[in-house]
Amino acid sequence: MKVHRNVTIVEVDEAVLLTELEAATGLSGAVIRRLSPTVVVIDDGRTEELLGELVRRGYAPRTREP
Repeated sequence: MKVHRNVTIVEVDEAVLLTELEAATGLSGAVIRRLSPTVVVIDDGRTEELLGELVRRGYAPRTREP
């Protein structure tokens, strides 16, 4: 059993978008685990960096606090 703390979940509507984000941003280096074709768990320490990069590249990420 693995327990991960301090992680962020990234969820997209279409698997192709997640693949695009992994190729075009630093997302792939922050992924801890892929949960499904549209959901990944990333290192929480990289969340703000990735959000900034997504905005600079023209994406409009929505965030939600627990």
